[in-house]
Order: sequence, then C-alpha cells, then structure tokens
Amino acid sequence: MKYIRLFALFLSLCLLAGCSILPFQTPEEQRAAQETAESLRLEAQAQADPFTALDGDFSLKRTLTNSSGVVLATYEAAFPRFSENGEKAKSFSRINNYYESEITGLIQDAYSFFGEVKKAYGEEWDTVTLANKAFNIRINYELLEAPEGYLCVRCDFRVEENGQTETYSQAQVFLLDNGWQLTLEALFGTQYESAAPKLMASILAWCNNNGISVTGAENRTIEEFSGNYALTTEGFLFYTEPFQLNNKNPNRYSIPVTLSGYRSVLED
Repeated sequence: MKYIRLFALFLSLCLLAGCSILPFQTPEEQRAAQETAESLRLEAQAQADPFTALDGDFSLKRTLTNSSGVVLATYEAAFPRFSENGEKAKSFSRINNYYESEITGLIQDAYSFFGEVKKAYGEEWDTVTLANKAFNIRINYELLEAPEGYLCVRCDFRVEENGQTETYSQAQVFLLDNGWQLTLEALFGTQYESAAPKLMASILAWCNNNGISVTGAENRTIEEFSGNYALTTEGFLFYTEPFQLNNKNPNRYSIPVTLSGYRSVLED
C-alpha cells in the first residue's frame, strides 16, 4: 500500500508540474503535430469566413412583356447564398433561409410593381409598340468587411419609375455563432442602455458637422435609426429615409459612427 501511495503522489506531482507521461516525441514529430493543428485552425477559420463561404446567389428576375413583345418593365434581385458545409454550417443555413424568404416575398412585390406599370400605360398597355417610360427595379448586394464573428450584407436598390430614379441602401447584420439577424439592441445586449445615447449623440454631431438640420434633435432616440444599420470594421453606418431628419429634407443619408469605444462590447 505504501508503494501505491508513493506512486500516486509521484503521478500527482508530475501532473502539477506539467510533466507528460506520453511517449517522447522527436522535434520532427512535434513540428508535424503543430503544422497539422495550424492547418486545422486555418481550415476552420476559412469555413467561418463569409467571403470564403459565399457560394452563389439567390436570384429573381421577372419581366413584364405585352402581347406586342414590348418589354415594359423588369424586376431583378440577388441576395447572397452561402455554403452549408464546415464549421458554421448551421449558421449559414439560417442566413440562407433568411435571404431565400426575402426572394419569395419579392415575387409578390414584382407583381404589384407590374400592376402599377400597367396603370401608368393605361388600358392600351398590352398593345403599345414603344416602351416610352422607364420602369425597372434592381437589387444587388455586397458583403462588407465586418468585425470577426459577424456578417454584414448591404443591399443596394435602384428604382426607375416613370422617369424618376431613386437609389438607396439597406443592410443586415448577423452573428456567425448562430446565424441570427441582430437588431442594434441585441448587438449590444446588456450595454444597450448605455450605448444608445452615445450613438445618438454621434449621429447628431455628424448631422451638425455636415450642415444637416434635424427636427426635434433633443427628443430623438437611437430606436428611430436602428432599423437599418450596417456594421463594418470601421464602424456603424445608419441609413436614413427621406424626411426622417427634417420634414423638409427629402434626401437619404448614410451616417457613419466610428467603432472606437464599442469594440470591447462586440468582442464580448
């Protein structure tokens, strides 16, 4: 029994001292093991990289053509589709479901748009021989460089309607750990209450520095701007709607707020 206790004590001391009772590895074997571990780490990192995981598009293309063969309107959209293999397979699958649903919803929007086109041409829309009015909608996307662990997609809209053209952007932010889209409140979690007034102050400061009047600035809250924001390695971009800042200002703006001061929140 004495020898058993002595051996147990010796084993415990070895473990506490970081000793290994595994078979001895040569320097070559150690180097090979390190290279294998690094290779696996890089492979997992690549699988979690949205730019590497991008695997095509979810796309929609509809055309309104009358009986005379004249194209009266087009409706095109494309959203990202990601590979569902690798470390973040479930996350990318959830993100794919989001954009697939977006495409499905736009099908009905395209038919509604074509209905407006027919009204613009009048009862003779099906027999006109010249498309003398521009009616086109095109939606493209771009992956933005987001902080590690996040995915940010900016969607760019171009709408041509009866001689008027409008361009604007919308963005979605996702957490790669689970693939869920993040509201600004979800992004900051328990620190949202302290971050919100700081973000709002930065938005108002940008408007002031750029000579943009904001109606009722003292009563504005970040909730008015959090529905459409992008997250990049440089900071936030808040996209505004016409007349959102001032009821006499029809312009849209992309308002940047530096990420400085918020990085620790994102890393947590």
